[in-house]
Amino acid sequence: MPTAAREGMTPLQSARFDRILESTKQLIADKGVDGMTMQSIAAASRVAEGTLYNRFGSKDQLIAIAMVDYFERAVGAHVEDPSRRKPVAKIERGVDVLVRAILDAPAFARGLMGAYFRVDGSREMPDRLTERVYATWMSILLDMQARALLHDWVCLPLLC
Repeated sequence: MPTAAREGMTPLQSARFDRILESTKQLIADKGVDGMTMQSIAAASRVAEGTLYNRFGSKDQLIAIAMVDYFERAVGAHVEDPSRRKPVAKIERGVDVLVRAILDAPAFARGLMGAYFRVDGSREMPDRLTERVYATWMSILLDMQARALLHDWVCLPLLC
């Protein structure tokens, strides 16, 4: 998602995009999802508030992209590493990296969990992150299935 969102950007635009995502993640850790506003994100990112709305549409959309970016940086690169040939090793490494990331930044992890399990009916953030997590783990499970490392009765979508 965030990688695809950067397509066609100039280096300056990409750097600003990264700065916005990093500021958003820091505010999630410091204030929580409900304690931050688009205005506070704009100030921390050193961009106009209108830029955020033009680029991301809403606070929920921006948080969803920041969550996916966090997942991709923390886990995705490790499990998608082609040098790791054994699917089980990819899963073990991905879980290990994710747990370490949560332990290293507990306030941020709490903020993400609060956003993910929000009860206001908004599904944008959970759905975006779930799609990314699902795609990452499904590719590994399909590889395991192709190598006959899973029983025929294993339901891959349920495992993801």
